[in-house]
Amino acid sequence: MMDGKPDGGVRQLWWTDAKPDFLYLVVSVTGIARPELLRQAQAMLRVALAHHRKASGMAIVDRDGDGFEVLLIESAEPESDPKIVEAGRHVFGGLKITSRPMSSVLPAVTVDPARSD
Repeated sequence: MMDGKPDGGVRQLWWTDAKPDFLYLVVSVTGIARPELLRQAQAMLRVALAHHRKASGMAIVDRDGDGFEVLLIESAEPESDPKIVEAGRHVFGGLKITSRPMSSVLPAVTVDPARSD
């Protein structure tokens, strides 16, 4: 969901201890034309950065399974515009934050030592 419209989408945010000032926004959407998707993804990344007081971040957007769009925002300091900060609180403020150790973003794979493919 982007812009509060139920077009079919999912979003997730994360940052790592290795790069604590950099935010990643991963989005998967359906039913949004590319120009509108780029506009909305940039706005969503901007409000996510403002809400989490991060200066830089990247949005990775899956477009209906047809490809990915990648946006990067790099600033010297976090957003200070009260309207943008409030929009970030409105969109991301109610989300639960969890912390877990992570060695890879790839799913764990079990290898059968008896198999010799």
